[in-house]
Amino acid sequence: MKTCVRKKTTTTHNGQHSAGNPPLYRKTAEAIGCGTALQGFPAYSFQTAPHSPIMKPEKSLRARAMDILSRQEISRSGLKRKLAPHAESEEELEKVLTEFAERNWQSDERYAEAYIHSKSRQHGTLRLKQALSAQGIDEDISRDMLPDRDSELQTAIAVLRKKFKQPSTDLKEKQKQVRFLAYRGFSMDTIQTALKSSWDEADDSLFD
Repeated sequence: MKTCVRKKTTTTHNGQHSAGNPPLYRKTAEAIGCGTALQGFPAYSFQTAPHSPIMKPEKSLRARAMDILSRQEISRSGLKRKLAPHAESEEELEKVLTEFAERNWQSDERYAEAYIHSKSRQHGTLRLKQALSAQGIDEDISRDMLPDRDSELQTAIAVLRKKFKQPSTDLKEKQKQVRFLAYRGFSMDTIQTALKSSWDEADDSLFD
């Protein structure tokens, strides 16, 4: 067992050390490493102070908007929903939204075009309109971007043939196919035409 030995010293007026009782400021001079107190010396314990977490400065609303738009196209309404929890006021929020729209950093037209381009091969016009409306896109903006009737019909035939490998053999199967296309957002006129022509040999050229 290691023995803790301390030598009591004092400092004289000329800087020399001599034996005797140490002044208060020297009581810890040789106390480091000793777990028990010796006569005339209090026991000291040394602990490492916990590290304080480094607090990152909170992002400004403008910086948050830039981060969002650097990753995706988004409607004004969608951007507003994402920023609202971090805004100090409605005025601050609207100011950022207006600035970004004026600078064309955020564009409802560009968002609508990108959305229709990515979804029009899977969904009908009704579904596209509904989704855009939920994002605050006015129908006047998206009207000219939506697929025409012939393009929509070809999409309906394609998704129907991908899901069902053969025409319906009874009423129950036909209703199942109708519900599938209706869920995808195709109108009843488009659905009825697609059901009649999906497996016609004349339409095979659509899938070559």
